[in-house]
Amino acid sequence: MVVHKKSLRTYVQDEVVYETELRGPSSDAEYVRLFFAKLDSQLNNINYFYKHKENEYVSHARQLQSQLELLFENQGSSKDGGEAFAGTNPAQAAKLLRAGFIEFYRSLGHLKNYCALNRMAFGKILKKHDKVTGKCASETYLRAVNMSHFSTSDKILRMMEQVMSMFTDYFLKGNRRKALACMQPMRQPSSNLNFVLGLFTGCSCSLIVTFVLLLTLPHNHKFPSVQ
Repeated sequence: MVVHKKSLRTYVQDEVVYETELRGPSSDAEYVRLFFAKLDSQLNNINYFYKHKENEYVSHARQLQSQLELLFENQGSSKDGGEAFAGTNPAQAAKLLRAGFIEFYRSLGHLKNYCALNRMAFGKILKKHDKVTGKCASETYLRAVNMSHFSTSDKILRMMEQVMSMFTDYFLKGNRRKALACMQPMRQPSSNLNFVLGLFTGCSCSLIVTFVLLLTLPHNHKFPSVQ
């Protein structure tokens, strides 16, 4: 059985759809087809989710930057603590915006962790596949996973650096060490941690279903050699 990962020339709202092409005598086996169809579905879902979260965060980053510029313009022009934002004085507005930057930076970190967790999930499931079947499909499939959008895009990392730079310059007078301390998530359990766990569980639970499916494969079946 040859497992070949390719990107079809199929686009749904500018989304590339991945599909596994099975070659060899066992390519018609229903359990083999179903197993890789499940993996394909999850890879496409993860890429779709990640790309749309990227776009959402790009828009949010621009809004934060605009609000920051407006805040300091109003602070420079206001007199005697005049109001900057529709009834909110400059000090209150700065405090709210500072909290907004911290929350946004942590959300970007959650999305970065989401990528790492899903890459790890694919790796573990494919490793189990190879162990159960005695054949090596993981190398080819993981190559496609590592070349997919959620693995190769650096938008989130660049946004994290930009947000950190703005936060450091405007709120902490260039003190990078203090900015890093402020941006780090709290160690105790929090809603942020619940968000990460919920996000990973919700978007990767079907990978667990795929894993269960793998365990139900007939272990005594003789698979053709990987070519």
